[in-house]
Amino acid sequence: MTPIERAALAMISSAIQGQVAPEIAAREVAAALSKSIAASARGVALQQGGEETMLAQEGQQFAAAEAAIKLQGAVPEVVFGPGKSPDQIAQMMQSCCKRQRMAMATRIEPEMYAAVRMKLPGVEYNARARLLTLHSPIADQLPKTERLPGSVAVVSGGSQDQSIAEECRLLAEHLGCFCFRLPDVGLGNGLGRLLNSLAALRAADVVVVVCGLDGALASVVAGVVDAPVVAVPTSSGYGATMGGAAPLLAQLSCTTPGVTVVNIDNGFGAAMASQKMLKMAYRLHQSQIAQRQSAAVIANDFELDWGAGCGPMITRGKVKKGGGSRTGGSQQMRGPGRCERGGRGMNAELELAMRIESS
Repeated sequence: MTPIERAALAMISSAIQGQVAPEIAAREVAAALSKSIAASARGVALQQGGEETMLAQEGQQFAAAEAAIKLQGAVPEVVFGPGKSPDQIAQMMQSCCKRQRMAMATRIEPEMYAAVRMKLPGVEYNARARLLTLHSPIADQLPKTERLPGSVAVVSGGSQDQSIAEECRLLAEHLGCFCFRLPDVGLGNGLGRLLNSLAALRAADVVVVVCGLDGALASVVAGVVDAPVVAVPTSSGYGATMGGAAPLLAQLSCTTPGVTVVNIDNGFGAAMASQKMLKMAYRLHQSQIAQRQSAAVIANDFELDWGAGCGPMITRGKVKKGGGSRTGGSQQMRGPGRCERGGRGMNAELELAMRIESS
């Protein structure tokens, strides 16, 4: 093991122990592994003089960098296809399958799919979404992706937007969301199609709107639903749309407030934004449940006892049936809202609120 590799392992160990932030460790490990692999690649190339060996080492370098980035988050990895060779895509997908049940690669053209399939016979291709999927051979041994409560509606305008909408739906499902499509809800022929789908739109917890041209669909949808809206401008349309720049600027200038806008044709970004919204909402809901349960436990610790002739009395401990007072160290509240503790009175509601706050 080289000194660079030992330093990388030490950095990973520090991140696991919490001594170093995960994002810092990821950058350091990626840089160290890149240096190590680059040095090995140069040595092998000089010895053998073969171009194929250099390409293989470059593929390993990309895979190592992707594995290091995994330290930054717990979401499933997705490979971005453009700019990578078939060898690099195949190696990255195989690397992902060692840690998750399914690997995906985006923006894969048919020619690239044919080349990758020569190296990964089990790979599957969705032509409409331009997505590659590969199921892990050890899927039964790997943890399942967390299924999030709630739903995501993926709304699209014309038929030219279907590719990005399908990419968004499949990726959101890969990230643990439940999605459903509402295609061809454009505004070219009026509001009829949108109004017919209004009930389904309002039932969703997050709405993704995929549209090109003037991008007006996102603003209209955001005005009729309460859920967060994620707008995806597409490159569909005539020359004046400037490859999606026109709907992008229009959605950034949306009259309906609170619309989240991702980049042009960025179905993956919309899927990731939707997943994060549902995940944070679920986390907040779980936190509120825990707070209510904690407050209920504390509230149950104050039990109501009706004393004979002295009005309501709140005591701690067992419920005392009948009248009379308690002796010893128990605290008592006699009369309407006064608690006697060591000779100093305290409002019972205030004391309960203080105990809940301190917990």
